[in-house]
Amino acid sequence: MTRSGDASDSDPLATQPTKGREPARRAYAPAFASGPISGPAQGSGRRILIVEDEPFVAVSLQDALNELGFDVVACVADVRTAIEAVARERLDVALLDVKLGAERVDAVADLLARRGCPFVFTTGFDERDIPPGHEGRTVLRKPFGSAQLVSALESVFAR
Repeated sequence: MTRSGDASDSDPLATQPTKGREPARRAYAPAFASGPISGPAQGSGRRILIVEDEPFVAVSLQDALNELGFDVVACVADVRTAIEAVARERLDVALLDVKLGAERVDAVADLLARRGCPFVFTTGFDERDIPPGHEGRTVLRKPFGSAQLVSALESVFAR
């Protein structure tokens, strides 16, 4: 399994517990640098799908990928909508959060693999959670930064 960096715990955002509500849970945000990012992974109009259920992470990824020159065709937060986007759109690459709430992204990964579309898993969980049959895929461990994102995209386009 290809891993692209582990960022330090100084980047995560932690939600605060609120009396009478669900226990606090950590939300990880990519630590993207401001300004344009350059390098071989520049998108050059490549069409990318983002599958991410954490709104702040999804928006951060969308902004960073737009700066890289990618065309973000869809940013979705559940498996059903992701499968619809894969069926509807011409994709060059996808970023897949391994767990979307209670759902797993396995069916989306399987569909992309059958179509020959490269993708990168993103996860804050253990790498044992990578869908079966996809253990050799590139994995971005949350939290990650722009350098790790660029490296992951370079690795899938180099294949």
